[in-house]
Amino acid sequence: MSEHERRPAPHKAPGMRIATLRALLGRRDYVVYSAGNAVSLIGTWIQAIAFGWTAWSMTESPLWLGVVSAAGLIPTILAGLAGGVLADSLDRLKLTLLTQGASFLLTITLFALYRMEALNIGLLVVFKGLLAGITALSQPARMALVPQLVGPGLIGPAVSFSSMTFNTARFIGPAVAGLILVVWDAGAAFLINALTFLVMAAAILMLRLPKDATRPAARPASEEGVANRLKAGWRHVATHPGALALFLMLVVVVLTVRPVSDFLPALVSRIHGRGVEAVAALTSSLALGSLLGGLWTAGRPLNGMTASTLKAAFLYALCVAAFILTPNFWIGCLILTAAGAFTAVFSISAQTLVQTSTPDAMRGRVMSLWFILVRGGPDLGALLIGLSAARLGLHAAFLGGVALCLGATAWAWFRLSRLSPELEQEAPSR
Repeated sequence: MSEHERRPAPHKAPGMRIATLRALLGRRDYVVYSAGNAVSLIGTWIQAIAFGWTAWSMTESPLWLGVVSAAGLIPTILAGLAGGVLADSLDRLKLTLLTQGASFLLTITLFALYRMEALNIGLLVVFKGLLAGITALSQPARMALVPQLVGPGLIGPAVSFSSMTFNTARFIGPAVAGLILVVWDAGAAFLINALTFLVMAAAILMLRLPKDATRPAARPASEEGVANRLKAGWRHVATHPGALALFLMLVVVVLTVRPVSDFLPALVSRIHGRGVEAVAALTSSLALGSLLGGLWTAGRPLNGMTASTLKAAFLYALCVAAFILTPNFWIGCLILTAAGAFTAVFSISAQTLVQTSTPDAMRGRVMSLWFILVRGGPDLGALLIGLSAARLGLHAAFLGGVALCLGATAWAWFRLSRLSPELEQEAPSR
C-alpha cells in the first residue's frame, strides 16, 4: 500500500451528522471568527460589483472588463506563494490581522480618489492588483486557520461551513451592492467595504485562543529556506494522485466557465439591454444557488464526496451553456441559480477533500496554491474569454470553454475508483 492509499471514511448516519454540526457551532472561537469573516466577505462582494460596474461605465468594453479582472492575476500568484510560506511559518492569526489593516488602508484610499473624481481605468486596474495581492497574502493563513480553530474530527464540516459563509456573503453582497449603486454610487460601496475590514479585525481580537495555538506545526530540516518550503508544497500536490486530479479539474473550471460572472455587465447590456440592477439580480441568483448548494453540502460525510464533486462540475458547465443560449432574462436567473448550486457543491466539496487529505504542517502551502487558482484563475480566464470574445463573440468564447470543461470532467470520472480512496479520509493533524 502506497503512502497515499487510504480507506474511505465510513458513512455517517443523519443523527451523527447533526451532532457533528452542533459540535462545530459550539466552538466559540470558530463562530466569532466566522461571523467577522462573513461581514468582511459581504464587503468584498459589494466592492466586486462596484469594480465591474465602474469599469464598464468608464469603457463599455468587454476587453477592459477582462483586463480589470485579470489585474489581480500576477499579484495573486506572487503574493499567494509568499502567503503559503508565511502561513506555515508565522502565527496565522497575527498575519491575518496585519493584512486586514493593509486592506483597510488601500480601500479607504480608493474611496477618497473616487470622491475627488481622480479615479480612472488605469488606477482602477492598479487598485485591483494591490487589493488582490494583499488578499492573496492573507488567504492561505485564513484557510489554514479553520482546522486549527475546530481541531481534528471537525475539519470537513468546518471547511464546508466556511465555504457556505462565503456563498452566503456572495448572495447578500451583490444585492446590497445593487441598492448602493442605485441609491448612491460606487464610492459608497468602496467605503462600506473598508469598514468591513475593521469588523474582521475586531473579531480576531475577540478570540480566546491558547498561546501559540495558531502557529503551524514544526517543519522538518529538509524544508529550511523559502525555496525548499515551496517545493515541498508543490511536491505534495504533484505526488498525491487525488489532490493532483482535483487541482487539474479546478484549473479547467476556473479558466473556462467560472468567468461567466465577470462578464455579466456585458451579457446583461448586450443580450438583455438592462443595467446595473439586472447585474445585481443575476449575481444574486448565482449566490442564492451557491447558498443552497452550500446547505446541501455542509456536514456531509467524506464518503462519496469525490463523485459528487465531479458531477457538480459537469452540471455547472451545462448550466453556463444554457445561460449563454437563453435570451429570456428571468429564465436566465433560474439557470444561474442552478449554476450557483452546482459550483458551490464543486468548490466546497473539492476544497474539503484537499484540506482534509493534507497534513497541517503542509496545509498553508497547499491551500495557497488552491487559492491562487480559485482567485487568480478566473482573472486569467476572464482575460482569455475577453480576447476570444473580441474575435469570436461572447457566445462562441464561452461555449468553447464549456466543451473543454465537459471533456475534463469525463476524464476525471474514469479515474474515480482510484481518486476516492486517496481523498476521502482525514490526514494526521500534525
